[in-house]
Amino acid sequence: MGSPFGEKLSCSSAAGQDTTISIIKDEVEKTIFAGSQEAYGAVISKSKIRAALDQIKFLIEDVRTSKEDPNSTKKFCTGKLKIVFPDAMITDADKTRELQGVNKVSELADNSGAEREANAFTMDIDFNVQPTDDGEKVYSELENADAAPTFVSAILGGHLGYKMVQQSHQQEQQQTQLAEQQEQAALTEQKQATLGEAKAEFDLSTQTINAIWGSIPSDQRDQILSLQRAWIKKKTADCKVEAAQASLDPAERESTRLRCEARMNNERSGQLRRFTYGNDTGY
Repeated sequence: MGSPFGEKLSCSSAAGQDTTISIIKDEVEKTIFAGSQEAYGAVISKSKIRAALDQIKFLIEDVRTSKEDPNSTKKFCTGKLKIVFPDAMITDADKTRELQGVNKVSELADNSGAEREANAFTMDIDFNVQPTDDGEKVYSELENADAAPTFVSAILGGHLGYKMVQQSHQQEQQQTQLAEQQEQAALTEQKQATLGEAKAEFDLSTQTINAIWGSIPSDQRDQILSLQRAWIKKKTADCKVEAAQASLDPAERESTRLRCEARMNNERSGQLRRFTYGNDTGY
């Protein structure tokens, strides 16, 4: 049977270009399927990838022969690969990449050497074509094997993985919000516990100094009453200043004030003990 291609196969032949495009699609399918779990949080099925690939238009334009061997049927070709995505794919890919904190599609295109015009991207492609010995089939290989499949995979994967990435992002936000709420609740509880402890220290110190004051002979109390009142005013003022300097938080300020007063009460209690019965050392 005569060969449908034979020596007539050229870089511009539809069979060679179709085979080249099929290779690109196969590589895209493999890339997305293999990396979807890590990139998007769940495996994207091959059937879903193929269905999405069918929505993308692939064309090889401005094809020319870059090299040929007179002793071989292989042709080395170069041209422009045009990839036209549905608008929704690019929109979803942009959203996905934004959520992932990576550059958007336009920057991806620039970094990949692709020229963008609306939803169409054009990039250089080098490939070779060769018929089988019986001339019934055409084999093709990509010279720059990774460039086009990697670029298409990034956009198509972003489209297919958008809802998964969005859901994961929302879950992370909810978890972060819950963690912040729990942390805030724990801090509030801690502040209240600290305030309660400070209040207990203050109450104990107040009971102590009142008891000591009550045990001082009345004539002695009369003599030092004005000093005691002056000390109380200074204690109150000093502790307010100390509290104001400690924090802007009301609970923390109050805890600082109470502990300051407790500390000064205890110090004053030691001084007042000299005036109690059995101590005649004077002031």
